[in-house]
Amino acid sequence: MYLSYYTMHCLATCAKVLYDNDILDKQNELDKYKKDMLEPVIIFSSQEEFYNKKSDMLVHLEDAITLWHKINFLDRNPPNQHINMLQEALVINIQDEFQSNLYVSIFDVLKEFFGDTNWLSNMVHHICVSVAAVFTTINREFDFIQNIIDDNNICRIINTSIQNILNEMVFDFHENKFFRFTCHFCSKHIQWVNIDNNMCVECSSECSAECSAECSAE
Repeated sequence: MYLSYYTMHCLATCAKVLYDNDILDKQNELDKYKKDMLEPVIIFSSQEEFYNKKSDMLVHLEDAITLWHKINFLDRNPPNQHINMLQEALVINIQDEFQSNLYVSIFDVLKEFFGDTNWLSNMVHHICVSVAAVFTTINREFDFIQNIIDDNNICRIINTSIQNILNEMVFDFHENKFFRFTCHFCSKHIQWVNIDNNMCVECSSECSAECSAECSAE
């Protein structure tokens, strides 16, 4: 069979692309990036495990924010002067430091629940930007910030902001995207919407039918 020069040239180009190590490496990096950017799918053995881990995460998050506030503000300033430090931290030239320190504190807690992925990295970055924006808005009203920003309120505002973002982007509206539960009867991994008392809908229906049959027999 005769192949034209153009056809041979195309085949050679395809072969080079298919077997070029540099291109293959870049494709592998791109595939890994796409995979990491996908939302994590987390498997729990039961609904109780999910609620316990979520509760532990929120407690650890609160502790981490309290420690972050102590290290970055309370320990670095004279008594009653840490509020001024918070105001200074929101000046544009050192706002990156404010967000960077907060990022590490939040990421270390959330990765224990969600896993260490690029998706989580972007999520925590979004959280830090949002928290900084909240304080920047408050900071525009100097008299107001002096009245409401005390030790407890600083941490409370940050924790509330983080939990609101997590609820909006994960827990309240997108459970089926992130979480799977193991059915205790068939061991399948089931979405949130299809799990009932640690059983999938099919197994739950079968158990109900069996219970009804037993009751009727009695």
